Amino acid sequence: MWAVAEDSEVKELMKIGHSNQSMTFVPDVESDDIFTYADCPGFSDNRGPEINIANAVNIKTMIHRAASVRVVVLVNYNSLMADRGRGVRDLTSILTDLFGHPKNLLRYAPSILLGVSRVQKRDDEGEPIELEHIRDLMSDTAGMSEDMEKCVIELRERIFLYHPSDDGNATWLKRDEIIQRIQELDVITEPSSIFRTVLNVDDEKVRIEGETRNTSGIHNESLSTPNSSHP
Repeated sequence: MWAVAEDSEVKELMKIGHSNQSMTFVPDVESDDIFTYADCPGFSDNRGPEINIANAVNIKTMIHRAASVRVVVLVNYNSLMADRGRGVRDLTSILTDLFGHPKNLLRYAPSILLGVSRVQKRDDEGEPIELEHIRDLMSDTAGMSEDMEKCVIELRERIFLYHPSDDGNATWLKRDEIIQRIQELDVITEPSSIFRTVLNVDDEKVRIEGETRNTSGIHNESLSTPNSSHP
């Protein structure tokens, strides 16, 4: 576990979570002398459909108000290790939903970096874990559509590994290198026309049920309201 010391020369911009529950409820926006950062709540968060729906709306609103966007996605190493490639499929599905369509994800891939967090420096056999090892985790595209397979192949080439104290292995990036990679990303200049809300099946069901209740309530209220021209 890593935490930023109160007297650190590089100050903590946003609160960092160390558990399975996201520390962020609404997008947190802060700036330094290089970028303006938007720390988004976790996609498909673990606090229930209502929170997920609120997160999706807040993220979409924040992105749509930005003049331009570069996308840096952080994914937990353990989620990529999930059984039978489920973590890779989940990640690709979330990003596809965010960009609205697999073809959009491919089109704007030069604006995306994919950072893998919580990577151990060595595996169970004591061998160093390098970038190619992580790319191998994303090599299984069995059962995916052709478009999704293309997305996974593209995302594999946009992965970076890092260590909080710049003490990674040979193929891991250091802080200055990550900043340079972000600066080299293509800029998305019309984010409001691209990004969509990201909801899983359960979230979408709750959203539709809520809309149905609201529509029904409005309809019933209109039926029960007396016509002012016929007292």
